[in-house]
Amino acid sequence: MVKNSKNISFFNMIEIALAMAIIAFGMTSILGLFPVGLNACRNSVAENCAADSVEQFSSYLKGYAGASKVNFQTLLGTDATSGYYTETNPMTVPATVAAVKTATTNFLNTLPAGVTPISNGWTIFQSAAANNVYFAVSGPGDYSTINVVKFPTVDFAAMIIVWKSPLSFYYPNGAAWTPYTDNYSMGAGLNVEISWPLAVDYNARQKRTFYIEITKPQQ
Repeated sequence: MVKNSKNISFFNMIEIALAMAIIAFGMTSILGLFPVGLNACRNSVAENCAADSVEQFSSYLKGYAGASKVNFQTLLGTDATSGYYTETNPMTVPATVAAVKTATTNFLNTLPAGVTPISNGWTIFQSAAANNVYFAVSGPGDYSTINVVKFPTVDFAAMIIVWKSPLSFYYPNGAAWTPYTDNYSMGAGLNVEISWPLAVDYNARQKRTFYIEITKPQQ
């Protein structure tokens, strides 16, 4: 007795080609998300590093300026032009911009001995060329006794610039509130801008600006 054979249908080449095209399209779309995800992760890490470095740097400035009147006047002065910092953002002054770019190039390539670390943990270096320019570095290595060091493997490196501003507030004057600007007799505001990565031009960097207030000590 001969059994009836069943008809068996297979995929033809057109159907296989269409299926492979759909899979390839889906895989390509998924792979295209990887760079976006990696960039988002990198930016998130950099944002955290920037905030951490500014926090430590600000703590250093607050500790130094708040220790005595002499320290406050040395760092912040008593008017718009005295002290380490002025009321002008250094990156708006062409001559200063050129000096900062040169300092950044030197820092990346050789880290001159004149650039001194001022804090531990996050290593903050003060530029020898400009009092209000600093560099924040995080990564492997001991930067406490440096003569010449190159930076190909650091985790994060950024430039910090600082400029001051007088404290402004309102005080009650009868039935109204009157604006008052203090001329550094009671304290000062500090604008701290951090920009990264150092390897690209300043105008192309990510930038964040923070503001802190330092009260002038009584002693």
